[in-house]
Amino acid sequence: MVEHREPRLHQPKRWWIVGAEVVLAVVFVLIAVWAWQRGIVPMEYPRQSGQPFQLERYEGQWWMLAAGLCTAAGLLVLDAVRQALLAKRGKFEPVELAD
Repeated sequence: MVEHREPRLHQPKRWWIVGAEVVLAVVFVLIAVWAWQRGIVPMEYPRQSGQPFQLERYEGQWWMLAAGLCTAAGLLVLDAVRQALLAKRGKFEPVELAD
């Protein structure tokens, strides 16, 4: 006896999910670049010799935000690939039921 059920893996709405996740990943990367640049603060201190002493101060909280956003973007891309594979290849196969 073969039972026919509705397919659950192959759903066209998964392509919408793929698109949304890719767009969100790009937005996360753009915000991460902005946060990384914001984490570098150039500073100058005057010297008696005339040339100012220049240095850069690094803000850890901005770099942590950038690293977290890049990690989230990577996970979104991985899930987008999974969703795309399920949308394309996740076809339904009948299941044999044993009595």
